[in-house]
Amino acid sequence: MHLLKTTAVASLLVCTLYAQQTVPDLKRRDANPAPTLTLPSGTDLHLALDSDISTETAKVGEGFSSHLVDPVVVEGTTVIPAGTVVRGRIKDVSAPGRRFRGKTTLTLRPETIIMGDGTQTDISALMTDTYDRKAFKLDSEGSISNSARHYTKMSMIGGAAGSVGGFFLFGPYGALYGAGIGAALPAARWGTKDDQVTLDKGTAYWFEISRPATLRTLPTQAKTETKEDQTE
Repeated sequence: MHLLKTTAVASLLVCTLYAQQTVPDLKRRDANPAPTLTLPSGTDLHLALDSDISTETAKVGEGFSSHLVDPVVVEGTTVIPAGTVVRGRIKDVSAPGRRFRGKTTLTLRPETIIMGDGTQTDISALMTDTYDRKAFKLDSEGSISNSARHYTKMSMIGGAAGSVGGFFLFGPYGALYGAGIGAALPAARWGTKDDQVTLDKGTAYWFEISRPATLRTLPTQAKTETKEDQTE
């Protein structure tokens, strides 16, 4: 019996000493949590595509890769360097083929920022601008489509040319008919053209973060993941 009591007391002392050594360690670890930084809603991401994307071949749910053209700056501090990889998915593809059958649109959604140390941050962002506003237009959901401005301009030029030609050939009435025909031809071409939205590799687009996102790394620790890093 005496031996059992001695063993029990010894075990209690060992547990007490162990607890005294480990609890402070846990407290020290909890007192230094991993630093974080919040990207507020409205933060701009200027992204360049790493490959071509076209409504002719794109499928909903497919991934795409891009990289930051400009660094992300919050309150005067660079928190994400230029060149950082941002990956996402194709949210929607609407490709009726011909314009008279409906408008072709493409919707991209950046989803993940990948820092140079491998840390990943989930984001939600919408496209807000393109590198060529004459060629593309955007709706409120961030879906991109081809613009009709080019064909509107061509219709105006065609109408003017047809009017002049018709006047010289058939007089005032010929001018009216010529203007109508000249304007209609480019419009007919626009309406029957195979309407595919194509975003070329290297072209840059602006996205805006739609809800706050938390970065799980210090900006000073961030290293840019280059294209060479991705291929290794």
